[in-house]
Amino acid sequence: MTQAATKTRGGMLKRSICAVFGHRYIIERVLNRGARKVGCTRCLAKWAMHDETRSFLPWDEEFEEMYATGGILAEGVDAVMAKGDTQC
Repeated sequence: MTQAATKTRGGMLKRSICAVFGHRYIIERVLNRGARKVGCTRCLAKWAMHDETRSFLPWDEEFEEMYATGGILAEGVDAVMAKGDTQC
């Protein structure tokens, strides 16, 4: 079995475990007030989470571009914390 096939099998097994038992969620990045980048430590999937709209969407290139340094929504955790808001 090739190394690529082994990696694919391992990834498929991890995704299957998450499908059965659920993801192991962590907050990877606080984007701004009420918005976060969330990931799974097991299958490595990533999502965008927004409190106000109660949204939980797959993280894609468009989200990455919007929240990148200098992006249109790049307020970031430092600016949120500077305002004294600790409820991120």
